[in-house]
Amino acid sequence: TDEGSMFEQLPFNATPEKVRQAFHKWYGPVIGAVKTDAAARLYLANETHLEVWNLSNAWWAAERSMTDQAFACPAKFASEQLVTHGLKVFQYHFTHAFSADKEYPVVYHGAETPYLFHDLGAKATAEETALARQMASYWYRHAAFGTPNGVQARDGDSDAPA
Repeated sequence: TDEGSMFEQLPFNATPEKVRQAFHKWYGPVIGAVKTDAAARLYLANETHLEVWNLSNAWWAAERSMTDQAFACPAKFASEQLVTHGLKVFQYHFTHAFSADKEYPVVYHGAETPYLFHDLGAKATAEETALARQMASYWYRHAAFGTPNGVQARDGDSDAPA
């Protein structure tokens, strides 16, 4: 997803050089110049997106690094720590861009919220309405039963379907 898209500081038409400079400002003091160069190369080489406005692939690379740094990596770390202490962890990865947002098909931080609360509006497709029902059901069952699958699992049971 594009969790960091609403927080990205670089201009939409950022160049690879601007991204490299930003990486050195953001990450250089922590991981050093060599590792920062390597990280910038990886993000810049592996980031391609559909045409969205005038968002450059370099901007997307910076956005993806922000998403990883601010959301994905901390969530993964916290989940791993909870599991090592015997707790069950359930994660989801929301990747659906709302069909009515054809001009800006980005899955930004919080984009799933209208689905969870059935607040999609009249432009939602039948598939989006079904997705909203399914997501709200998972969240309800997780709150009610401690698992998004709706039943309290016995030791050794898998909660994988959700």
